[in-house]
Amino acid sequence: MISESNHKILVIDDDPLQLLLIENILSGNDFQIISQNSGQQGLNLLKENGPVSVIFSDFQMPEMNGLEFFKTAKIISPNSYRVLVSAEHYIDNLATHTAEETIHCFLKKPLIFGDVVKQAKVGCNPPLK
Repeated sequence: MISESNHKILVIDDDPLQLLLIENILSGNDFQIISQNSGQQGLNLLKENGPVSVIFSDFQMPEMNGLEFFKTAKIISPNSYRVLVSAEHYIDNLATHTAEETIHCFLKKPLIFGDVVKQAKVGCNPPLK
């Protein structure tokens, strides 16, 4: 098992308070946390700095929603564990996106702290296939 400190987690949300919340939830777990304010900034970071272990992305963002972001992020960083976060309880074709592995997990807002940490750890230590 690889130490959590060897894992980078990318968090994307256009709401600075949500970014801060997820950063604070994960900060006590020895992850390297990188935050970006938009899907495009996240894609640029992945292109410039290479893959990350886990990506948390908000769904509802201007310019590019979370699913649109993940479709491209999956190409750049195919082994990243992708977690979609949203206050919306119904997203068109969510099951399809999960089955196609565009996303691996969906978390509803308001976030439950333990669920965020659990998904980060699952993404950093995926089960053997």
